[in-house]
Amino acid sequence: MGTMAMRSAWDDEERPMVRRASTLALVLALHLAIVLLVTLAPVARRVVIENSPFLVKLLPIDREPAPALPVPPARAGAQPATPAPAKPVEVQPISPSLAPKPLPRPVDVRPVALPAPVPANGSGDIVIGGGRSALPGLQPPRWVRTLTDDEFFPLMDEDLWRVPMDVTFRLRCLVAADTRIDCRILSESPTIPGVRKAVLRGLPLLRMRPPMRDGRPLIDQPVEFEWRVGVHSRFSALGG
Repeated sequence: MGTMAMRSAWDDEERPMVRRASTLALVLALHLAIVLLVTLAPVARRVVIENSPFLVKLLPIDREPAPALPVPPARAGAQPATPAPAKPVEVQPISPSLAPKPLPRPVDVRPVALPAPVPANGSGDIVIGGGRSALPGLQPPRWVRTLTDDEFFPLMDEDLWRVPMDVTFRLRCLVAADTRIDCRILSESPTIPGVRKAVLRGLPLLRMRPPMRDGRPLIDQPVEFEWRVGVHSRFSALGG
């Protein structure tokens, strides 16, 4: 009995001490945890800050040229292709330009009266110089074909058909051996664009025998004549 009473009293005194020790240990553990948190928090923050930037390191520019790649040696059996020698080009010597051939003097044509309207086959002569007796062996050019009113006036615009007019064209032509003529207008009076257009359209239809000398045509001999457009379209010879 005595022993049990003493143990009970001891237990009653020991329990508060154990509780205080447990409480003290818990408080110390909490303090230690807080100290550790406070101590480690800046380190973790510093690690995060230090690791957050993305660093790019720039390498210095290499100023030396890159080494050339090795060229593989050619095979022993392959022979380099030898280009065929180019064929020399023969250069023709350039001959000095010749002075342009002067044009001969235009044929001096005297006026010859023609009927109105001029027939299609043309009966009027073109006389050169003072006539056939002036230059022995020279035959003047002659009309082979002219234009009638029915052929010429359709070449004009209809609004000019009833317009009173009296237009005179002076032309200079070169006569080919086949009687075709190549003409240009020297003058026109007065100027009516629609009539000029009709004359240019009608020129390819005209035919003239070139002047002849000793039976040979003078192809390069200019011939001048007058073309008068009025009530009738008339062709006449032109004097100098």
